[in-house]
Amino acid sequence: MNKYFFYALAITVALFSCSNLQNSTNGKFAVDNIVVCDTLEYNNLTLYFEAQLPIFPSIKNEELLYSIYNHSFDFFGTSVSLSNFMPKSYSKEALNQSLLAWEELFFSDLKRDFIDIDEVVNYDYYVDIQSTFFNENLLSLVKTEDGYLGGAHGFLDIQHKNFDLKTNKEIHNTDIFKDITDTVFETLLVQYFNNEYAEDSLMSECLFDEFTEKIPLNDNFYFDKDKIYFIYNQYEITPYSCGVIEFSLPFDEITEYLKPEFLERLKEYFLK
Repeated sequence: MNKYFFYALAITVALFSCSNLQNSTNGKFAVDNIVVCDTLEYNNLTLYFEAQLPIFPSIKNEELLYSIYNHSFDFFGTSVSLSNFMPKSYSKEALNQSLLAWEELFFSDLKRDFIDIDEVVNYDYYVDIQSTFFNENLLSLVKTEDGYLGGAHGFLDIQHKNFDLKTNKEIHNTDIFKDITDTVFETLLVQYFNNEYAEDSLMSECLFDEFTEKIPLNDNFYFDKDKIYFIYNQYEITPYSCGVIEFSLPFDEITEYLKPEFLERLKEYFLK
């Protein structure tokens, strides 16, 4: 995969790799996929890396493509500048090389950290980015990251992003709601959380104390023509044991909190 692993310190490394450029759909709204996966065995350390990234041949706007892949290359737990991974262009080949660069750093950093390890360690990292909706007006993406990188347990992080393909801009909560700091609406979010988990006695008790009366509006959401769905990751408003939280709000029940221009645009997003 890269020379560093074959020559550094003259240590035997077993490296099994796959790098595939796939095409999953055809037509105007085609979505290609890049898949990169590798296993590195180094002394007592076994590392596994897997990443899948979508490619959108029909999207040509550079600003929009930057927004899409800026989100895609914002990896869980990394403190390294995104500029180290962002491609110079958005071709499949360039994006594939960027994924391989991230993979290389993942392996080299952990290999350095565990160079003198005596115990057996198995770490794994997965990132899967998929388009959940794609037409001429709207692109919705979900990025799922999970694995184990040490500590008491593994991790799971889910992030949704939505892009208006007419304005070539990401859709934020500020584009949808009149006031994202509205305390009345934050109280309403608690009610919808409780409604979602009303039949689960354990989940109904999950909220951290500071969120039992108000839940802050976040920017992690997706929507269809009828509802908006909010996602709160582990430790955001609940402990790890409660998993990733998702609950929905019907648009027709929260109209007073929504921007009129969003409601108008909503009709266009899902035109057939």
